[in-house]
Amino acid sequence: IDKKKKRSSSSSRAKTRPLQSRLRSATGSAPCTAMARSLLAAALLASASAFMATSRAARPSALRMSDESTALVPVNEDTIRTSSAVTAGGAGLVLGGPVLAIVGSVLGNYVSKQEGEVGEVVRGVGKVSLDVYNFLLKLNGKYDVSDKAGAAIKEQLEKLKSTESGSTIGKVETALETATSKFAELDKEYDLVEKSKQAIGYAGDLSVKAIDKGLELNTEYKITDQITAKVTEASSKAVDAAKKSA
Repeated sequence: IDKKKKRSSSSSRAKTRPLQSRLRSATGSAPCTAMARSLLAAALLASASAFMATSRAARPSALRMSDESTALVPVNEDTIRTSSAVTAGGAGLVLGGPVLAIVGSVLGNYVSKQEGEVGEVVRGVGKVSLDVYNFLLKLNGKYDVSDKAGAAIKEQLEKLKSTESGSTIGKVETALETATSKFAELDKEYDLVEKSKQAIGYAGDLSVKAIDKGLELNTEYKITDQITAKVTEASSKAVDAAKKSA
């Protein structure tokens, strides 16, 4: 009977023992729980680093997609020829003023429509100029260069208005605003911009026809040979006269 009482008392103590102490004494699971937490944290860090690597790898593709966007000015035969004429005109303007600019534009427009090595070279220059123009437009759209420059100029004008020349600047601004509004009204009424584009196109075609006709006349009547002969004769007479006077 005493042995049975001892066994029952020991079993009752075991039942009333706290759950946490029973677990620690039975299996020693606290280190296992800490290890499990460490493994879970390592798994989370690995998954996060994999996601970051994936997002970083995806960024260059987005940049490539933006770089491959369509050009602001389409690159085709017409735009390349126009760019060739404009480039030649700009070079003429820098080298010799407005007259040489007109001559350069006409010659650039004519040569860009001809076959052969010279025509290919001129068209290549026109294409490069067009690509540079598109690149500058993309940079301007990305960094707002023109807006920043306009804001800086406007700020400087506001500062100048507070000085003695402020009244003159105000008059110039008023005149420009009036002229701009008048031109906008005329353009809206008569479509001046579109008609000017058509006129430029017609002028380009007429210049090509005129040059072709001039080359035909030169071949038929040998005009350049006659001019060369006259210039040579005049220069030789000038040299003879200079020798006699000496």
